[in-house]
Amino acid sequence: MEEVQEERFSDGEGRKRCSSDSPEKKREYYLKYKAKNIEKFKKLVKARNERWKKRHLVKCKEQSRIRAQKWRKNNPKKAKAVNERFRANHKDRLRARKTPKERASDLVGTARRTSKKKNLAFDLDKKILQWQLNVEFVK
Repeated sequence: MEEVQEERFSDGEGRKRCSSDSPEKKREYYLKYKAKNIEKFKKLVKARNERWKKRHLVKCKEQSRIRAQKWRKNNPKKAKAVNERFRANHKDRLRARKTPKERASDLVGTARRTSKKKNLAFDLDKKILQWQLNVEFVK
């Protein structure tokens, strides 16, 4: 005789389940049914995910941030490669975030390195360049 278990759900109503309902049989039925209605399933899942994201936007962002932190911690080499690729592809965006002081420092450093490679004298001051950049931003 088959063993019968009773499961309780949040509404309090019980549902009887036989132990012969193995996970393999359930999985087989699920895949068979899903194969017939794959497009319907995709739409349902997408709609469900969108609804959840709308209701839990802050939670979703927080979970995503935590997941990314864990991934970066566990994959430092891959994370570094991704970061370098991003910086290479978005130089203009990253440059726009910098303050005039930071931009002046970058420009002076680049000019200093270039002059050193070409064996030229270098006498540019950061403050002069920073003042010039501030004037450009005001205009």
